[in-house]
Amino acid sequence: MSKKSCSALVTVTPGREVHCTKAAGHSPAEDIHQGLLRVALSDGREVAASLVWTTTPNPWDEENLRRLT
Repeated sequence: MSKKSCSALVTVTPGREVHCTKAAGHSPAEDIHQGLLRVALSDGREVAASLVWTTTPNPWDEENLRRLT
């Protein structure tokens, strides 16, 4: 019996997508996704990073987006 993989993905930059590798362990589990990507730091090192996202807007995310613009 194989485990159904999640089809969620997020575009982090044009042409670069991060696919959900597992549930992020937060509620609601069906809408919190986590993926791994490689990032380059300003000093030239490359490290692994974890990206967590949801497709449901919430007040905390909206406030963070407001502060970024």
